[in-house]
Amino acid sequence: MKPEPLPPIPSPPAQWWRLIRMNVLPALVFVTVLGAAVQLWKLNMANPLLVGTASGPRADIISPRPGRLAEVRVGLYQPVRAGQPVAVVEAVDPAVLSNTVRVIRAEMEAVLADMAYPIDDRIRYAQYQLDWLRERADLLTAKAQLGYAEREYQRVRKLVEEQVASQDALDIALRDLEQARQLVAEKQAAVDTAARLLEELDPEKRTPESPQVRAALALAEERLRLAEAELQPIVLTSPIDGVVTSVDKYPGSMVATAEPILRIASSHVDYIVGFVPQPVRVEPVEGMEVEVRSRGVHRAVGYGRVLHVGTRIELFDAPLRIRGLGNAQQRGLPIIVSVPPNLKLRPGELVDLALGPAPASASATP
Repeated sequence: MKPEPLPPIPSPPAQWWRLIRMNVLPALVFVTVLGAAVQLWKLNMANPLLVGTASGPRADIISPRPGRLAEVRVGLYQPVRAGQPVAVVEAVDPAVLSNTVRVIRAEMEAVLADMAYPIDDRIRYAQYQLDWLRERADLLTAKAQLGYAEREYQRVRKLVEEQVASQDALDIALRDLEQARQLVAEKQAAVDTAARLLEELDPEKRTPESPQVRAALALAEERLRLAEAELQPIVLTSPIDGVVTSVDKYPGSMVATAEPILRIASSHVDYIVGFVPQPVRVEPVEGMEVEVRSRGVHRAVGYGRVLHVGTRIELFDAPLRIRGLGNAQQRGLPIIVSVPPNLKLRPGELVDLALGPAPASASATP
């Protein structure tokens, strides 16, 4: 006789809940947390291909000549406008420049007193006198040779007419005559030139209106204007609209030529600078779309385009995400990215960049 099956022993609800909690609930929680982590990673913590820095115009306020910083008219982080005076630089030693001005004025008075006739001109005047005498002696010799050549030509011409001398002898006599005339003309020009130079250097004819005196006075006057200009303080102005980000010198300190006094940065972002680190996994091209993600509690996303691509690998500072560490130097290819219109970025702000597909025109280019 077959025994009848016993009825199953009913399990209490607590036992069923224990089985679900031990076998099903951990797997369900794991899958849920994994999906949430992946979704959060996609939305907020996606690892970008590169990091960019929002940049704008910057300018250094420098002095064109050394001097003493007399005044700084702006303070740190103070907004300034283009053309606004920000600093005043005075001459290094006004007493030295004042003495220079007095020396130049004394030189001008000495020029008028001596009529610009220094010792060098006196020596040159004596040399010109000697040259003039030599040229006059040579002129007399040339005139004597010319007289002889003219008489010889007349004598040979008569012999040719009497058919005693040949035509060749007449041609030779004519050639000697032309050479003698040319020599006399050249010697006469040399004598005239020497006489004119002697007249210009003649100390008896020097007046404030003579060319030498006018030139000397003009040179001294220009030197005087230069010294007076160096006595004037230099007012330095801001070339751009922005904010003072650094004050390197304070009133009373000495400044050298081209040494920064202030630094001004614009509050407007014109472009984003990024570096594609090595190895370059995506080759950037101009016109390529770039996803730009801001950093913060509320991450904004915008899209720009690659404006320019560098031609060489450069060294740059890559910010690290680990707390307590600064920047690490890496090498990468620089790119310039346009600013998305929907992002409000500040200069110097870090953004995450993700390079998209290349434009159709670039991909079609062989």
